[in-house]
Amino acid sequence: MKKLGLDIGDVWVGTALADAMGITCRPFQTVTLQELDQFIEELLQREPIDTVVVGHPITAGGKVSQQTESTEKIFARLKERFKEVSWVLWDERFSTKRAASVTKGRKKNKKGEHSIAAAFVLQSYLDSIAHLMG
Repeated sequence: MKKLGLDIGDVWVGTALADAMGITCRPFQTVTLQELDQFIEELLQREPIDTVVVGHPITAGGKVSQQTESTEKIFARLKERFKEVSWVLWDERFSTKRAASVTKGRKKNKKGEHSIAAAFVLQSYLDSIAHLMG
């Protein structure tokens, strides 16, 4: 089964998909927050996904911010709507900065950075699972 990663922003949501073995992932698509439910619904019909990993935007100091609260509300709503998959909140500290550093020097693509950030979040989750199993 595959895993889906989400980096939820105020306007854009970056997505990443893991391979069926759960070893690696790749940036997938960036959608608007308004399109997110429909995107997930259609993706779950096409792909064998068992887990959705959502980046949890805790501040660098470990505190809750307005973005944290917003993400937690969206997470709770999605978890209630899409009960056929497992939902995980995963620490995303510095994933956006890492995504920005990957695209540094290229034409600024804030929209595309969200999917790269989602891949960093999802890969971190996959690595933690591999560590526990290994």
